[in-house]
Amino acid sequence: MKKVRVCIVLLCVLLAASVALNVVCLTGTAKTEVRPEWLAGEVSEEEAAEGGYNPAFMQMALDIAKENVVTGSGGPIGAVIVKDGEVIAATSNEMRQNHNSYDHGEMAAIREAEQATGQMYLTDCVLYTSAQPCLMCEAAIYWARIAKVYYAAGISETSQYSGFDDLYEYETVYSGKNLVESVDVHIDNELEALDIWQEQRTSK
Repeated sequence: MKKVRVCIVLLCVLLAASVALNVVCLTGTAKTEVRPEWLAGEVSEEEAAEGGYNPAFMQMALDIAKENVVTGSGGPIGAVIVKDGEVIAATSNEMRQNHNSYDHGEMAAIREAEQATGQMYLTDCVLYTSAQPCLMCEAAIYWARIAKVYYAAGISETSQYSGFDDLYEYETVYSGKNLVESVDVHIDNELEALDIWQEQRTSK
């Protein structure tokens, strides 16, 4: 029962991230294998005119992605985080050079931006990325409280051209299945740290 509960919680977190994030696609309608609930709208002329979207930042992300591939440094992902119209983080997929399976472009950008601002939340920031974030990055973007995300290539394109597992991940999670086997082992003192944490939070 606990295993099922953990899986449901994980699914809810990912779904909440997808709903809470204000994500905008810049590539038009995605391919038919992608479910409608995954898709975001295109940038409107009004939004572009109001300065909500800056194509220069997206081009920067695309250039970073291209350079990362051409130089053999890593995967075809570039990410840029902007605060008050200024770039505070510009990174690429760093999995290969760092031997780190979760060092995706967006993850690296979030880490760099949080270090630059000295804050763990990026509520006033916008993220530009060369491709639609995977579920891991989308959840991280949600936890970082980034205000908005602009992406270029959708998950159907990245899955087709790069061989990434993004489409499989979305299909699996949205169908209510598990990506990995998770086993909940009951321990008598498993709530001790949580109890202390709750007490500290409520006593402030």
